Amino acid sequence: MTIIFIIKTPVSYAKTAAKPLNCLTKVYIRLRDGRTIDQTATTNIIVSPKAWDCKLELLNPLKCPEELEWEKINDAIVAMRKHITKKYISDNISLKVGPRWLRESLEDYLGTGTRYQFGNAFDEFLLAHDLSESRLLQYEVLRRLVLRFCMYNNKTHDVKDAVRTDIRTFTSHTLSSLWTFTEREHIIFKEHPEFFEAFPDKREPRQRGKNTINDLFKKLRTFFHWCKDSGIIPKNPFDTFKVGADLYGTPVYITLDEVRTIF
Repeated sequence: MTIIFIIKTPVSYAKTAAKPLNCLTKVYIRLRDGRTIDQTATTNIIVSPKAWDCKLELLNPLKCPEELEWEKINDAIVAMRKHITKKYISDNISLKVGPRWLRESLEDYLGTGTRYQFGNAFDEFLLAHDLSESRLLQYEVLRRLVLRFCMYNNKTHDVKDAVRTDIRTFTSHTLSSLWTFTEREHIIFKEHPEFFEAFPDKREPRQRGKNTINDLFKKLRTFFHWCKDSGIIPKNPFDTFKVGADLYGTPVYITLDEVRTIF
């Protein structure tokens, strides 16, 4: 069994020495095992062809453009090779290697598998429940909120802290960040209206009260409970994140004299 990383360089580019270094291309992974297994899949890694070392299957730092973080890219390739190798050995023993194995395994590893994407899993969740029209509308409000949060987080945080829409990556820390975003969205909207334009509600966001946020998170908790029970995620992030109790004002009771006055 061999796993190699390759790039597909156009013939015209290979013959043009003056081509700039900032011309980028995708990296592909190829799996071969005997005469029966020969699969290729596209990774999420983009490199400069002139900085690519075909023998090492890594970037040459001496030829790498400054804008490419060659250490992170090389580390990602090494980690991906290790994961795919380990998974293939395990799945091959249990006869789980089909014609789309490499592509599906890579999607799972990168978090791009369609079932694990928040929007797709949310659709599956709604279809599995017989909800009234009003309840469906409420859940759609939640969907748009979560997607706006992911856009905001990914634009304002480092890559290592970014929140992907892969629901398997959601943790209690992610939920805490979502809570803060939900509280402050009416402020964030003024700085980043593009998030709201991508996933708009009927009106611009206003400041939300604690009970409103609680209600949204209870719906989200129901969704993640279903994902865990359906085997989509191995762990429910709400296991270590608690939604607080709703807040209500202290009741004021009228006196007997006031009752007599009314009646």
